[in-house]
Amino acid sequence: IEPLIGKGEVIYSGKLNGNGGEIIGYNVKDTAPVEKALDALFASSKEKYGEELAFLVGDGNHSLATAKACRKEDNPLSQYALVEIVNIYDEGLKFEPIHRAIFGVDNEKFIKGLASLTENEAGKTSLFDGDKEVTVAFPSDAIDGVKLVQKYIDEYLKLNGGEVDYIHGENDLKEICATKNAVGIKLNAIDKSTFFAYVVNNGTLPRKTFSMGEAEEKRYYLEARRIKS
Repeated sequence: IEPLIGKGEVIYSGKLNGNGGEIIGYNVKDTAPVEKALDALFASSKEKYGEELAFLVGDGNHSLATAKACRKEDNPLSQYALVEIVNIYDEGLKFEPIHRAIFGVDNEKFIKGLASLTENEAGKTSLFDGDKEVTVAFPSDAIDGVKLVQKYIDEYLKLNGGEVDYIHGENDLKEICATKNAVGIKLNAIDKSTFFAYVVNNGTLPRKTFSMGEAEEKRYYLEARRIKS
């Protein structure tokens, strides 16, 4: 992907609002180098993981499911989904954790129940009880931590009621918990170097495991395709 930067006709450029930086879009007509690079990725992934693996879906699964359903119905106008191919090893792309905020629960009971599940774990994390912060034992592996937390939240809310929200940014988590007397669970970012191997060996990650970049980098929809009826 990176060798294509600056190639082709510039079709749009400008600054993004809200401290989002700048954007330039190129119309790249010579796709042969891209196809060659992707073929090389397929070959190397099969050697490394035992199967061809170049793309993993990080978001937009509903859009892809819709396109797949339209294809099955032989609807040629709606059987495509616009996708963005991203190199996760790009230094400008960081895996950020997605924290949890829980509302409308007995804070003390919720925190005590979670702490009892993690008391023998080797790592640590922070929990927020309103404006108070406590440190508890926690899985040292970030994905194991997300899996444990999400399972606990789902089961607790099903039995006791309440709501959960998924928060980008530790400071935002603290502020939300303090102003709304919520329980906050700080989660750790996963190591991107373990990403593909984990999916190959374990399947899909728990929902809302990580975010690619900070929230202010993720709120722009810049391209679209017109579907005519």
